Amino acid sequence: MLIASHFVQMRSRLRRDERAVSAIEFALGAPIFMVLLLMGVDTARYVLATRQVEDVAATIGQMISVNQSGTVNYVDLQFFHDSAMVIYPQVLADSAQQAVPWSKDINISMSSIIFTATPSSCTSNCTYVPKVLWSGGSIPRSCTVMPASVADTSRPSSTTLPADVFGSGSIIVVDVSFAFRPTLAPQFMKAMTIARSYYVAPRYVTAINYATVSGDNGIAKSC
Repeated sequence: MLIASHFVQMRSRLRRDERAVSAIEFALGAPIFMVLLLMGVDTARYVLATRQVEDVAATIGQMISVNQSGTVNYVDLQFFHDSAMVIYPQVLADSAQQAVPWSKDINISMSSIIFTATPSSCTSNCTYVPKVLWSGGSIPRSCTVMPASVADTSRPSSTTLPADVFGSGSIIVVDVSFAFRPTLAPQFMKAMTIARSYYVAPRYVTAINYATVSGDNGIAKSC
């Protein structure tokens, strides 16, 4: 009986020890699990924001490309620019949090670029020289800097174009960048810039030009 009683007491003490160890393990591990959870949520938000920035660039590019008259003006471009609020509504909440106008919280630039074959008599295996016809938006492309050809996998830039867009005719280019700021784990994740560009050829005309009309607000300029 004494042996049995002693065994019961030992088992009871072991159970208390195990509960204490579990409590210590939980206390040590819980903060790590919480940080990982918060970082996971912010990572998911980053992935979603990336997709929506891509949608902003693609949607604006497609809207410009279906122009049938061959000319756009400031009213057209302002409408295309402001459509970002509908395509990516989170930018409104982010701009309010940053206490800045939404148009300053996301950079959207629109350009038309035409290619000229060199030499002009070239009919095959030509070298094409890009020229900016017009550009506007947050950070317009330069009228004097010829966009450089880069690998298709290169990071989007307002001074470059992917090699595979070079060819006869022209293209519409929409450059969009947005500073993603983590909200749940800002101490562990830094702000990251999401930059995307979209390239599309006009559907109905050779090139789309920009016309300055009465009341022009300066959203773009011809080169």
